[in-house]
Amino acid sequence: MKRLLIIILVCMLCMNVFSACVPSNPINSSTTEQSTTAPKGPDGPKEPTRKYLYGLGEPLISSNVNAFNTEKSIDLAGALGAKSFRMWFTASDVFSGFSYAKVTTDAMISSISKQTVTYFNEVFDRMKAVGIEEITGMAHILPVTESTKGSNQHYVPHFGTEEYQTFLNKTELMWKTLASTFTQITVWEVGNETNHSFMEYTDREMTYLERAKVTIDIMYYANKGIKAGNPNAITITPGFAPVTSYLLENGTKVTENNGIDSITYFMELIYENIASGKFPTGLESDTDPDNYFQGVAWHPYDLGKYPYANTNDPKEDKFDISLWVEANNRCYEVMKKNGDGDKEVWFTEFGLTSKKDSLLQTTADDMDHKIYFVDNKYYKTTDDYEELQGEFVRAYFDAMESDEMHYVHACHFFRLYGCTVDYSWNGFTVLYYGMFFEANERLGRGFYPRAKAYVIQDIYGGTGDLMQYATWEAATSINN
Repeated sequence: MKRLLIIILVCMLCMNVFSACVPSNPINSSTTEQSTTAPKGPDGPKEPTRKYLYGLGEPLISSNVNAFNTEKSIDLAGALGAKSFRMWFTASDVFSGFSYAKVTTDAMISSISKQTVTYFNEVFDRMKAVGIEEITGMAHILPVTESTKGSNQHYVPHFGTEEYQTFLNKTELMWKTLASTFTQITVWEVGNETNHSFMEYTDREMTYLERAKVTIDIMYYANKGIKAGNPNAITITPGFAPVTSYLLENGTKVTENNGIDSITYFMELIYENIASGKFPTGLESDTDPDNYFQGVAWHPYDLGKYPYANTNDPKEDKFDISLWVEANNRCYEVMKKNGDGDKEVWFTEFGLTSKKDSLLQTTADDMDHKIYFVDNKYYKTTDDYEELQGEFVRAYFDAMESDEMHYVHACHFFRLYGCTVDYSWNGFTVLYYGMFFEANERLGRGFYPRAKAYVIQDIYGGTGDLMQYATWEAATSINN
């Protein structure tokens, strides 16, 4: 009873304060026109195109999800009622011959094979056919230089070096190729979580300021390439993420749980350095943020900074949506303070997961459809927790729909599926973000919808069948 009362109060508050890997089977679909921009006003969008708020994010290429199928995933996105979508690109998805084991040449990133282009265009056409109108392309591809050769995909050369300038020049060329090739994409997110460990030096940890400086240059050169490739496309910042620690210039490691406020600080560094007149590196000074980005992206995960939906105990009534709203508003205030109050914000990732302590350990003879098998153990969620998480989802979207968060153009809710392979790199956090359980032959389970999938469908106005691929047979059938 106590939990129900608090949920009701939260909702009332919200109402007021508020690789070139190409699959062999082509996709046949018709093409529809795509919108590109939303109206703006002097203090922010007066009437944002709110339908794009209802979005999804899921890697559709090179997926680790068991029995994954691109076409069926798009069908489920349409059934949910998604109007916008974040599309991941990796180097191996698009550039033939690209390898992190060798230096990136201009030839590697100057063109994309006809077969790959045909495949992606069919994917985009199918998205539009199910009602997805705005596609945001996110490519976290860092050209390889001599010092980063043979390392993983997250490394960059040191800021200010000759090699760094070569890296920036290739960044511009790469984005020009992407934008000119995939013209159905009219919003480009030029990286992913560059304030986080998705960008590093090979020999030491980058400071937060160094991350900001490199991000500024990446944005400028990427935007330059995008505008050359498709003048009608919009460049948005990499999706900045809340971080639990970062390194200061004096060597101090800030380790307190910073949550969304770590994004606010990073954005302050971005604007301060653009205004300094020292950027972009290697070119004439440009202090106009418009020439770096036309929209801002961040990932408003709470990370436990405030009482929120990932509480270990679903019976704990600590959720306060106003704290989350205020934290995001502080990010937006940085934009307004720097003359960017008319720009919109993309939440290119946001979702809710389940921590290990909220799960029940079970046995092999349990055939409940909510089971995952990881670390040689069987775990499942509870009905109470599934229902509670759905209520939290509704409270978050009530907040985003409110006037207080008018600046949010799109929320790409993360993600369609839980994935046992992805569990290996980020544990239970990744496993339970999904709105659908991953297909499992032993259980006879296909892509089975969780409670929050039905909540999302209700919020998004979707009318499709969420159970259409819920059995193993349906999930793995060849015909769609």
